[in-house]
Amino acid sequence: MVKRTVSADLIRKVIRRRPIITNTLCRFFRHPWWKEADTFLNIEGAGSGGRPILFRASSAELVKAFRHTDQPHGTITSSDAFSLGLVRSMTDFEVYAGRGGMNGLDVSFYFNRDKYHTMDDNIANLGNRAPFWTILKLTRDVGSHLTNTEHHEEKQRPVYWDVLGRFMVVFGMDGLVWLLPCTLVATVVVTLGMGSYVWYMGEQPSPSRQWIHFPLCLTFSILCSSFFVTILCKINPLIIYSSPYPVIMAIMAVIITSLLFPLHIIANKHGDDPSRIKTILSTQYFLFTGVLVLGYIQMLKRLGFGGFYFLEILHVGAALAIILDLGDRSWSAYCSSTIIRSQSEEPDESTQPLLEIHSNPIRGSESDRESVNTPRPRNLWLLEFLISVIPLSVLVLQLALIVSAALGQTIADGSSPVIVYAGLTVLIFFSIVPMVPFAHLISRKVFFTVAFFFIALSAYNLVAFPFSDHKRVKFFYTQNLDLDTGANHVQLLGVQPALRNALERIPSTKQVEANLTWSTDPVRGLGEAKWTSLSPRMSSKEAPYAWDDLVVSSAKRIDADVAIFTLRGKKTKSCVMRFDQNVIEVHVRRAGSDRDYTSIPIHDDNDMEVVPGSDYFMPPKGVPLVQLFSREWDTTFEVKVRWNTTAVDSEKQSLWQTFFARREKWPRQTGRIGCQWHENIEGRLPALDELFEHLPNWATLTVKRPLLTADRAFLV
Repeated sequence: MVKRTVSADLIRKVIRRRPIITNTLCRFFRHPWWKEADTFLNIEGAGSGGRPILFRASSAELVKAFRHTDQPHGTITSSDAFSLGLVRSMTDFEVYAGRGGMNGLDVSFYFNRDKYHTMDDNIANLGNRAPFWTILKLTRDVGSHLTNTEHHEEKQRPVYWDVLGRFMVVFGMDGLVWLLPCTLVATVVVTLGMGSYVWYMGEQPSPSRQWIHFPLCLTFSILCSSFFVTILCKINPLIIYSSPYPVIMAIMAVIITSLLFPLHIIANKHGDDPSRIKTILSTQYFLFTGVLVLGYIQMLKRLGFGGFYFLEILHVGAALAIILDLGDRSWSAYCSSTIIRSQSEEPDESTQPLLEIHSNPIRGSESDRESVNTPRPRNLWLLEFLISVIPLSVLVLQLALIVSAALGQTIADGSSPVIVYAGLTVLIFFSIVPMVPFAHLISRKVFFTVAFFFIALSAYNLVAFPFSDHKRVKFFYTQNLDLDTGANHVQLLGVQPALRNALERIPSTKQVEANLTWSTDPVRGLGEAKWTSLSPRMSSKEAPYAWDDLVVSSAKRIDADVAIFTLRGKKTKSCVMRFDQNVIEVHVRRAGSDRDYTSIPIHDDNDMEVVPGSDYFMPPKGVPLVQLFSREWDTTFEVKVRWNTTAVDSEKQSLWQTFFARREKWPRQTGRIGCQWHENIEGRLPALDELFEHLPNWATLTVKRPLLTADRAFLV
């Protein structure tokens, strides 16, 4: 019997603070319901409003269940973006699927990422309630299908994409690996056969100079678009944060003017037959797509990235276009070789054929050969355009809009602008390159209009301010209080030069004692500002020693490897312990309790819990960080830890050795111990209030760490 599905997100308490969310989810793995659930639907809020997208899925079967909603929206490209680390954030999907071992779907908003985890992340900024009702309806539709359908054990990685939000195409990765080479071989064989027939019927080989035009123009377009993107990344890389559409149109314009316009000029300069030019360009375009598919097959086998699925559609469209073109030429060649034979061996004047036609045009006259190459009506060209250009352009431009909305604002989180702009340029390039066979048919007025728009859009993208009241840049806030010295520092992370410009308006940074320092965050690459700011108001006392009651802690050494710590924070539920030497065992209980010590979730350097299945375990090298959470305020934690030392255990020593040599043989252990605060209630954090009051309208604050951490050093 297949397990019934329980929506884990609907039974857990929704909490905004990420560390507490992680602990809450891991506690669910010990709940009896977890044993009854094998599938989950994770609803995230990585943006604010818009249509929810399917970020990731565990199997193709689950994506097929996702199709049962009215407006399915998603693409495998988003899953590849997470795998490549292009999106520097995590969702609860990683906890459920990675550590919980469950299969599921990861659905989220992705528009307006600038409002995510800020004061603007609320119902009012959704624009209307349509996104809210859409996500509820999606949850009902997909959840109903999951709970009423048996699941198979087969877990094949999916390849999926939606078509304008109307329906979704889904198949397994194995299907894509099988489909690509089969389609490539079939189209090449058919094209070679039809091309050989046209050549046999009298097609003259094209001059070699005509075959070099497309590669040259293609190289020139790649260089021009790369140069434009490089200039944009150097001068104003954040413009896509608030103005993605001008960026997309500018990139489209530079590709059109550098790829299609040169082909148009060259083709019309030599005055060749338009149908012959189109056949040459269609053949080269078909060969180009074949090389791309061949390379994608190798990448798919090695890396397993399905995000370039549109290359198959690109190649199929090119193949259909060249097959139609060669079919038209074959029919024209066949009609020109129709033999009108006389009924007698010696025809008289009345039965003499009007046109002498040879059975093999290759051996015929020059006029016979030219009859194959005569211009043909353009109604078939329209059909070729509709087949090869329209479907792919719609699909890829839709994907480009998703990339610009989902990744455009991640630059402020530390993502590389080069990767964002390069990915966007590649998608736009593939949406325009199918128009290559028809470049010589486009009016020059169109190219002049595109060039004018390119100049105007480039000027805007290079000089416009990238932020506004509606698209605010996010700075990451945290505050640290040293309980030993009373030193109080505020730290802001943000993209430069926006962070530097914003801090010029903050009064506390201009004080002499502020000691404002600048550095670069080694993880995200963002600018980091640190200065002495306003102290927290957790106590009515203002003397430095007043912070002693904010965090009450003690440490007691048991033997060479073990120590017991007690820790309590004022008006908080969260505490933290950092060790200079990793601990290999951690046990915790409420101080004063008669219960035995129990293991707690262990965190690594990235504050991620290590939970394989349902049991916690310690990494072989131990951990340097332990975070403590309680459901109640002002809880006193009692934590017992063990280090991996080489000292002699006191139990193995004699009483005389224990009395005199104990302190010398036990190595000293150091670190920091303190508590954390995640809320700003009743003006507890004046430094945070000051930033909200004086920051410019185009900037706002968010958090990745606790708002306040107050700790002290320990030596035991």
